[in-house]
Amino acid sequence: MGYVQKYLWHFPIYLTQIKFDTLELWFTLISKLKKMKNIFNPTVLVTFCLAGTILFSCKKETAVSADARSNSSLSEDASVISETVSGTTTLTLRPGLNDGQDTYVSKIDNDANDGNGNLNYTHELVMSKYYYYGQLATVRSYIKFDSLVKIPSTAKILGAQLQLFGESSSFSFPNGNSYYPGSGNPENTCLVQRVIGGNWNQTTLTWNTMPATTAQYQDTIPPSNSQWNYNTAVNVTKLVAAMVKSGKNYGFCLRMLNEESYRIMEFSTSEVTAPSLRPKLIIRYN
Repeated sequence: MGYVQKYLWHFPIYLTQIKFDTLELWFTLISKLKKMKNIFNPTVLVTFCLAGTILFSCKKETAVSADARSNSSLSEDASVISETVSGTTTLTLRPGLNDGQDTYVSKIDNDANDGNGNLNYTHELVMSKYYYYGQLATVRSYIKFDSLVKIPSTAKILGAQLQLFGESSSFSFPNGNSYYPGSGNPENTCLVQRVIGGNWNQTTLTWNTMPATTAQYQDTIPPSNSQWNYNTAVNVTKLVAAMVKSGKNYGFCLRMLNEESYRIMEFSTSEVTAPSLRPKLIIRYN
């Protein structure tokens, strides 16, 4: 068998090893040629060039395919995902256990000594007006996406959506959302407002230390349609645009539109085990 025929005979074996180490195969080809007496034979040279081209082409295709698979199966628990297409960037923020900022605050309305407790240990977002041992109490939630700072203050916000996901059970309110078909309770529509009173941290926030909010550009969360697992998406474009332009991202405050009893609405926080249930903020800008 001639040198060229012998080389071609083994070439399929080389191709099967591409996924392991292309460079190693390249050097193998070179070493093979060094042993050939007729290395300058046109047929040998053409075969060598063809082999090298195929090897590197296959390697390139493999890399691109891996990249494509990576982009098409972005992890559900990724905190920050940024994709730019034709000059428009879509930034998806979904904080997790280590970088989320979301909690609720509560106070018994007629108790001047109440409102100093931090309730972050509950790992829930709750908006409510209810009776606590015969006394009316008010509950509001705060949520912040720190990675919003990645957007330049000069950017034009094309759209922003806040997605919240319901719970299947609750530590704070075991009866779930107060309003749903057949509940007999008043609608529990909620407000989404921009926080303007300063920064806060979920581990120390209380009713008595909660920062002020503004009704400007506020939006609403529709009444819940089920006792549990109520998901919603709110258009917060103007709220986010104001945060980005001012450079002051203090997050959102969620509260009842009518803070009158009996109204409760609940959502999961960034601490929830299932990443798909964590709050998400999607922003499009250019």
